[in-house]
Amino acid sequence: MSHDTRSIAILAGGQATRFGGQDKSALLVDGRTILDRQLAEFSALTTDILIVGGADVARRLQPSATRRLVTDLVPGCGPLGGLHAALTAARGEHVAVIACDMPYVTADFVAYLFSLAGGDAGIVVPLTERGCHPLCAVYSRGCLTAVTARLAERR
Repeated sequence: MSHDTRSIAILAGGQATRFGGQDKSALLVDGRTILDRQLAEFSALTTDILIVGGADVARRLQPSATRRLVTDLVPGCGPLGGLHAALTAARGEHVAVIACDMPYVTADFVAYLFSLAGGDAGIVVPLTERGCHPLCAVYSRGCLTAVTARLAERR
């Protein structure tokens, strides 16, 4: 898979209810914010990095040459709304979707997920002893129809 057919979306628009509303992407881990760590890590994989969230994301973050800000097209729908916005805005056929509270996801791991994408696989989702991790996964843009239908049904 070529460098240009990949997009990475960092979901940064959550309510952070378990954190008292604190912006999780701004939390410091080893002296750097989680978002800064993710941007540095993932920039080796693609030139299409999306930071996805509600209007509050656009107010607190600035776009740059290496990242685009994308607001939810269907506000208030949580991670599914973020996935929908990412799949709609992505330039690549495959989109790695990573939650903004995952400071240790590596470029090598995301590259491995991308390597499994394609063919009949619409989604590549890691499975661990703690379950599936759909917010650290690769989705094909072909999933957009199903995601849009779920949003319309409010599911």
